Amino acid sequence: VDTGVVGQIGEAAPIGAVGLGAIILAFIYWIFGFLRMGTAGLTAQALGAKEDREVQRATGRGLAAWQADTPPPVLSLRACHPIVFDVDKDWLEDRIRRRFDLMLDAGALDEVRAMRADYDPALPAFRAIGVPELIAYLDGDIDLDTARERASIATRQFAKRQRTWFRSKMADWHHYRPDR
Repeated sequence: VDTGVVGQIGEAAPIGAVGLGAIILAFIYWIFGFLRMGTAGLTAQALGAKEDREVQRATGRGLAAWQADTPPPVLSLRACHPIVFDVDKDWLEDRIRRRFDLMLDAGALDEVRAMRADYDPALPAFRAIGVPELIAYLDGDIDLDTARERASIATRQFAKRQRTWFRSKMADWHHYRPDR
């Protein structure tokens, strides 16, 4: 119902009802969008690991079905100003190392220790950058500095793959470097 039409009724209650309905529908739409984002993240993670069975188990649909249902972007690239952020490699290396230290300070080691009994290196959650390295530390295979270094290397390699993807898929986007 158009607010302009409801506004001709002469009473405030219908306008309020339309406004409340719009808020409720927007909330429901956001909730379903949130669920879709979670599913898309799961699908993307399993796709990157080429684990069609895990996606099938988690969602009831295989990767091909999810990919076939992927809608086009809401906003075409011609209708916007696409930007990709690019940063200096040295700056990124420093941030990677500081971020891992911050994660340790925030309890990452305790979190990995708490899930140690359920650790399965075949599952994607346990292959997250930093988890295998901290498991190796907890098992006494390496010291914490080696775990930190290995996790930093794995993160740097991941960042390199991202940068390569940006160059190949976003070559015509506007590249922004905050340091320039």
